[in-house]
Amino acid sequence: YQRRVHGDCNNLQMAIPGGLTVPAIDIPIWLLERRKVSKDWGKRIKAVESKGEQVIEAIKAKPTLSSIHSFLNDQQGLIQLKEWLVIEKMLIESSEGKDKTLFGGYTSQIIKDTRLIIGMHKKDNLYLTTIGKEISHILQFEVPGLKKQILFFDKQEKEERSYGKDALKSANDAVESYAKECKSLGIEGKNLDTEILDLVREIPGYLENCATKLKLPLIAKFISFYREYDKYMNNSENSSNLLERLAYVQQSGDTITEMFKLKTAGMPIPPELETRNKAKYDIYNSFASDYLQSVSTDFTIIEDTTSASNQDSKEGKKETDIRRNIAEETMLSDKTIRDFILNDIVESEAFTKRRLQELRGSEQATFTTYEDINKPAILQDNDNIEFFTSVLQELQTAYQILTNKRLYMLLNIKHNPVSKDRIKAKLEMHITWSEKCKRECKYHEEKTSEILHEIEKNKATLEKQLKIVETLKDDAKKGIAEIFKCPIEISQQLGSSIITPLY
Repeated sequence: YQRRVHGDCNNLQMAIPGGLTVPAIDIPIWLLERRKVSKDWGKRIKAVESKGEQVIEAIKAKPTLSSIHSFLNDQQGLIQLKEWLVIEKMLIESSEGKDKTLFGGYTSQIIKDTRLIIGMHKKDNLYLTTIGKEISHILQFEVPGLKKQILFFDKQEKEERSYGKDALKSANDAVESYAKECKSLGIEGKNLDTEILDLVREIPGYLENCATKLKLPLIAKFISFYREYDKYMNNSENSSNLLERLAYVQQSGDTITEMFKLKTAGMPIPPELETRNKAKYDIYNSFASDYLQSVSTDFTIIEDTTSASNQDSKEGKKETDIRRNIAEETMLSDKTIRDFILNDIVESEAFTKRRLQELRGSEQATFTTYEDINKPAILQDNDNIEFFTSVLQELQTAYQILTNKRLYMLLNIKHNPVSKDRIKAKLEMHITWSEKCKRECKYHEEKTSEILHEIEKNKATLEKQLKIVETLKDDAKKGIAEIFKCPIEISQQLGSSIITPLY
């Protein structure tokens, strides 16, 4: 089978059943090995391509050849022998083919150049090398590049979907956190300014609950016991001033501070103050609207001076009332006095715990107070473990109410309404983050859509390139079969010629 074969391929066809197999990417080399193309086929291809570009430019420069323009656009730069034959036919049928010489030739230079190009393609089977070169380029560069691009976009699309999913989860988590914190505050979260300020409505409940605990007869008995004990043990003359503010709240409840100041000074309580004291908690019900109205009052200048004066007077009085109501304080809401009351409670708790320790320990120093028959009756009747245990329990409950974190927050809002902005900012942080995450999610969705579009675009291009390869392979098979007079198969196997040279 190593005999030299020229022209006819009958012996080779017998050696390889079914004909010849030609590697798709090595068609020019395969033909060169069999001396079916010239050795300078590369230079000749460049010459043909250069001449072809000149002819195409000349065709595009003529508006009368619009049909050929459309044909060239459809080819997208891929012009082989078959396309040049079509262009020749279209030129002959156009205005270019109307003028002929005396010998029947065409006078059009474009037709002459087109026929020259066709001749150059046919000489020494150059058109087969151009086909082979195009197939090789597509299979070695275009197809792998497109596949690599598709894989890259597939990976990028998965990443974008993952990022979008994470962003959406973060947005939902932020909304849930917002709802959770709003619920813990006791608001809906629809109108933060009003709802946060409206929380002060809860303050009277805390204050009344604490005042109720402190107004128990047990607390009054303890205050009397404490004062008598101090007077008995220390011969103190100021025992009646001990636990002064705690004693006042125990007797009078949570009144406005002005009543306490007047009573301490020994002055009578005016009826107007009694009326204000009865409505001391009313300001909490309208606190939010009063405050928001006070900070948004519009003092627009009115042309009518009389009406403007009246308006200013009304607005000024209204603002004064609002400011007075906002500043209205009771014994348990006023920070300074509340701290004194807390100190009284802490002092009482300390005394109660120490007395319980003495009673339970039965220390000798304690017995002297029991044996004295001249000690006050309140000390004789109540100096026992049961009494101090009950008192300690009530004092601790009142202390827990007054030091409740939520009450501190509510009182802080009442005393400094601007502090609501800090609470609002903390809540809005979740909404801001949620909106940012949603924007990111939308961005990733748009990016994913763009990537999917690119993937489809590359797949379509890949499919088109593969169809072009199949068309070129058919043309190459037909041309090579005419040369070797046997069936030809174009293989996609990479590498050099799979047929050993036979010469």
